[in-house]
Amino acid sequence: MAVLREEAEREAAVRRSETPRAFESQTELGLEETAGAASAAKAARDRLARLRGPEPAPEPTDKPTARRDLLPDIEEINSTLRASTEQRSGDDYARAHPASADESASNTGFRSGFSLVMLIAVVLIATYLAAPRIAEQLPATKDALEGYVAAVDAARVWLDAAMGKAITALQGLAGGDNG
Repeated sequence: MAVLREEAEREAAVRRSETPRAFESQTELGLEETAGAASAAKAARDRLARLRGPEPAPEPTDKPTARRDLLPDIEEINSTLRASTEQRSGDDYARAHPASADESASNTGFRSGFSLVMLIAVVLIATYLAAPRIAEQLPATKDALEGYVAAVDAARVWLDAAMGKAITALQGLAGGDNG
């Protein structure tokens, strides 16, 4: 056990000597050198400000800062590291799948359009079926309802004749192949 402890202490000493102390370290349960960490954070903010341009970063106060304020914002760092011509992963996906960006909007549009057509069809069928009762209840609509029922009946007769011709033609084709 003593050998393992010595080796662990030696490794820790080597790591401490290799790593520059840019940020605060916590050897025990207390914080060490918040002033050194604050100066490192100030240096990082100054570097980001120089990379961004003329906009100066606010100077930190002398009182201790919160630990999360000691580190620079990761999004700011990433934005300065990317080249302006470099493609972002989200942009790649949008270019590869242009329809999927508006997929939810088109699905909603299709759903509402389909529902509207089905609602209109149900209203027209209900009107056709209930035409005699509606004409009794509202005598002023009798002529319009009679015309509507006659038009639907004519469409049903035409559809029956067209389907009869199509079935006869298909039977003729099927019979011609087998004979």
